[in-house]
Amino acid sequence: MSGQALLREDPPPTAADQTARIAELVAVIAIVAGHFAFRAAIEDRWSFIASALALGAVYLAVSVARAGRTLASYGITSANLGASATWSSCVVAVVLSAGVVVAAPTHRPVPLDFWLLLAVYPVWGFAQQFLFQGLFHANLLRLGVPASWSIGATTLLFALAHHPGSRLMYLSAAGGLVFSVLFARFRNVVPVGIAHGLCGAIVYSLILHRDPLLRLFPTAA
Repeated sequence: MSGQALLREDPPPTAADQTARIAELVAVIAIVAGHFAFRAAIEDRWSFIASALALGAVYLAVSVARAGRTLASYGITSANLGASATWSSCVVAVVLSAGVVVAAPTHRPVPLDFWLLLAVYPVWGFAQQFLFQGLFHANLLRLGVPASWSIGATTLLFALAHHPGSRLMYLSAAGGLVFSVLFARFRNVVPVGIAHGLCGAIVYSLILHRDPLLRLFPTAA
């Protein structure tokens, strides 16, 4: 079942619902713009991430409890979970294979905290996919924007969020495109978010040879 078919099963949005969804779209764009503008000034990455996770959880709870939204409207659902998880696992397998191929000739040792990154990064990956797919992409689809345009807009915004690193932006654009296609197809953000975290850990450690944990705990460098 396609994302458009899933979309047609939803009841028509009310005027209030449309207003709320447009507000969420604007909020996501503002967050990306703010991160783009003030990234260099954000020294305490851990506080930034913790605050972002906390605010996201509070917003989700309030939206579901008081605004009449459901978790499923944000892509947090059991619907199509198996199919989405299968395709997301394939994406992780492809990225892992690419990482091994790229890393093998360099003979660089795998970072000691690679397994820690692999364990914790899916939490941040899910948070990002909730923002870009559950809030931005889902609202575009719900407001009637064609799937191809919604996927393109989400991919572009996701890539811009990883500016200014050119290699990271290219990789993010590729990942954003794949994850956006999967979300449009299955409308489930859970496997996509976990896959994002796993792929991110692999890309940072095996392809970019960077340790994002050092940005959270710079004194450990």
